[in-house]
Amino acid sequence: LNDVWNSNQDEKEKDTAKENTTTNNTAKADAEAQRWLMMKQANSRRQTEIDKNGLVITKAMYYISTNEDRWDVTTQLQFWTTKNSTLTLPALPKQNLLGFYDIRTNTTTTDN
Repeated sequence: LNDVWNSNQDEKEKDTAKENTTTNNTAKADAEAQRWLMMKQANSRRQTEIDKNGLVITKAMYYISTNEDRWDVTTQLQFWTTKNSTLTLPALPKQNLLGFYDIRTNTTTTDN
């Protein structure tokens, strides 16, 4: 009976891990789509900043040191630059900004 219970618990944990991975993959895909939509405006702002020797984001990475996943957010940050060459981000957790996602939950599961 104990083996059956442990087996059921293992299956529940695998299902939960799969759900988390699916949710996170969806969040990552949404962030990628948002980044793509932000690209035209970000490129326009980048060119404006280059022309006036202003703030040009050359490379920006979003990551957590305990997580191997890294997310290039160069486009997203250039998108948030303003006409006076400042970077102004909304007062939100980074994971809630356009083009970002909760990188802490990005896990890969393997089926046995």
